[in-house]
Amino acid sequence: MRVSVDTAFQVSVVWACIDVIAKALSSATWQVFERLKNGDRELLPDDPISYVLNMRANPEMTAIAFREATMIAALSWGNGYAEIIRDRA
Repeated sequence: MRVSVDTAFQVSVVWACIDVIAKALSSATWQVFERLKNGDRELLPDDPISYVLNMRANPEMTAIAFREATMIAALSWGNGYAEIIRDRA
């Protein structure tokens, strides 16, 4: 039997598991790090992307809703993408 994302979402247990994981991961603060040449990483708390990830992703959704939608996509399809649309501000 072939199983796709569409057929898997027809099973309520699959949706419930994805929903629980996505809500748990999206409720935490997402931190931004820079990878250093020696392999270590450095926390960048004042990076502009940190504001986008944790305060306001876009005018239509809160940061938590954005993170949850991204996690649902990642858990369902294997990747969660967000398009950056820049304005002059």
